[in-house]
Amino acid sequence: MKKSVLFLVVLICSACINKVDPTKVVAKVGNKVYSIDDVNDRIKDLDAQVQQFFNNKEQKNRLLDQIIDEEVLYQMAKKDGIKRDKEFQDFFENIERQAIINFYVQKNVDSLSEVTKKEVQDFYNENMDRFSAHEQRNLSHILVKEEAEASDVLSKLRKGGSFEALATEYSIDNTSQNGGELGWVRKETLEPTFSEAAFGLKKKNQTSGVVKTQFGFHIIRYNDSRQVPVQELDTVYESISQQLINQKKRDKFQEMLDSGKEVVKIEKMEDNIK
Repeated sequence: MKKSVLFLVVLICSACINKVDPTKVVAKVGNKVYSIDDVNDRIKDLDAQVQQFFNNKEQKNRLLDQIIDEEVLYQMAKKDGIKRDKEFQDFFENIERQAIINFYVQKNVDSLSEVTKKEVQDFYNENMDRFSAHEQRNLSHILVKEEAEASDVLSKLRKGGSFEALATEYSIDNTSQNGGELGWVRKETLEPTFSEAAFGLKKKNQTSGVVKTQFGFHIIRYNDSRQVPVQELDTVYESISQQLINQKKRDKFQEMLDSGKEVVKIEKMEDNIK
């Protein structure tokens, strides 16, 4: 009698584990049963643009083949005892640790960082100068460390040397990869000394003398200019909103971290860093 009851319990439990609507079953891999819902759930986890790729039976079938392959490998790995492997356990521990941190941050920072329409409106009103009509200039520069080297480069330019070629050869920043081009910039966003020199040039394709800043010695070329009209709130609403959200996230994250450091005992032995 006891054996019969035990056998019945096992059957009932098995039925619970594999309880899937038979009309939805799309694959059985060992004891694992997959339904069309499993396939659709996998698709839902993809980016919206990628989801469109799986809007027909053929592509869903290919995805199902991939799911089957994964399940086969998973079952083989379990049978091989991979979970008992020390290297796997260390690897899994690291992944779990990072997942816990990411989920904790998402729960306590990302989900709580929201911005209201009033906050966006207030930011716009308080920073009208950022969104007012202004001039932008397209600039290029050559940046070197020493003044003597800058003077030498300037001399080569005045003798007919190519600005782009000299920028590629001499410039120490990453603009050397595109002939010294800085792109379109606004005066107020630049280092003051550089800004005055760049926006003081009167003619397009005019080149400055040697300009010293905290970054080194520059030779600046004025390529082109354009007038940017007033940016109305509705055209910059999303960018302001995202900017404020990002700032709230940074503030909330730092607040959470500072609070944690008050609770968790920390000892730092800098003398042992060699």
